[in-house]
Amino acid sequence: KMHLGWIEPIVLNQGTYENLVVNSYETTDDSSLYMIPIDMSEGEYFLMAFRNPQSSATFDKLDSDFSAFFCPNVSFGNDTLDQGLLITHVHDSVTPPTNWWRINNGTPDWPHYTVIVEDMGYNPSKDTSFNAEGHVTDSAQWWYPYETRRAAPMNFDVAGQEEFGPSTYPSSDSYFGPTGIVVRVDSIVGEKLYAYVHNPVILDQDGDGISDESDNCISTYNPLQEDSDSDMIGDSCDNCIFALNPNQEDTDSDGIGDSCDNCIFVLNPNQEDADLDGVGDSCDNCINDYNPDQADANGNGVGDVCDWICGDADASREIDIDDVVYLINYIFASGPAPDPLESGDADCSGGIDIDDVVYLINYIFAGGNNPCDPDGNGIPDC
Repeated sequence: KMHLGWIEPIVLNQGTYENLVVNSYETTDDSSLYMIPIDMSEGEYFLMAFRNPQSSATFDKLDSDFSAFFCPNVSFGNDTLDQGLLITHVHDSVTPPTNWWRINNGTPDWPHYTVIVEDMGYNPSKDTSFNAEGHVTDSAQWWYPYETRRAAPMNFDVAGQEEFGPSTYPSSDSYFGPTGIVVRVDSIVGEKLYAYVHNPVILDQDGDGISDESDNCISTYNPLQEDSDSDMIGDSCDNCIFALNPNQEDTDSDGIGDSCDNCIFVLNPNQEDADLDGVGDSCDNCINDYNPDQADANGNGVGDVCDWICGDADASREIDIDDVVYLINYIFASGPAPDPLESGDADCSGGIDIDDVVYLINYIFAGGNNPCDPDGNGIPDC
């Protein structure tokens, strides 16, 4: 009826429902079918309906006749169907068993079924001694090994048959583990059944055997639950495995959490760091020189350790007579070249020659223009 669209089940998601009204399923589509989700990604859920053979609806209200098997203890003739809350376990992801003809003798022969009734009237741990008469009779509901209809609903006929939960038989476990779901029939008045339902929604979306409420990676398979930085986020889904980043901040959206991203504000998923100073190449002001502090005294965007000053041929960070000597040695005596080479081009001519030596002497001793500042505006052109 649900799949044909005659009735739309009311979904009971996480929470507790007191005095839930369940109308007679046979007479109305209003509040008469409820769904309790288990794992909707698997298509696994319980359906609840009030089967009421005392309703005014016309349908077969008699159970199959097994009396011939138990004569003379069971009276001859069909038994009236029991009324109560009928719970059906559905697993849409499972193809029905191919051996459809095989009898389900009270307990499942296959690990999964597409649809199976939770038979409240059979418990293999009990026998006829649980019946007042002490032998098989019509009232020995717990014993019926072939029963899937007469005693299947939850009701008050037998003690313990009014509750369905983790510790009952059958239990509210899913095919993959406990659900924590509890259902209890509180009363039946006319064509209304009143029930208590508690659904903690214990899911396991990634199928790793860890319920979602305990899984440190809900959507990623990680049965070992490794968590190297102990931030309660599993390594399999942590964007910063070896540094605390519990809120998973990732400012530049490169998949690397801020706590371990070597360029927080610049996209660099590969985290290249040529000089191994902890600052990624994408945002390092000296890519090839180790400078974790990124010092930049003149604010030109080039780190001090790799920045150079026009005319500072010997890289002493000062311009003095030593630079003149350094250039003369380089030009005339094959001495070491300035590093970078441009730092020795004092007159900004594009090459290093005697003119640069003269330029520096004029700057140092005669108040000439700054190196590489031929227009004298105080701003080097290098």
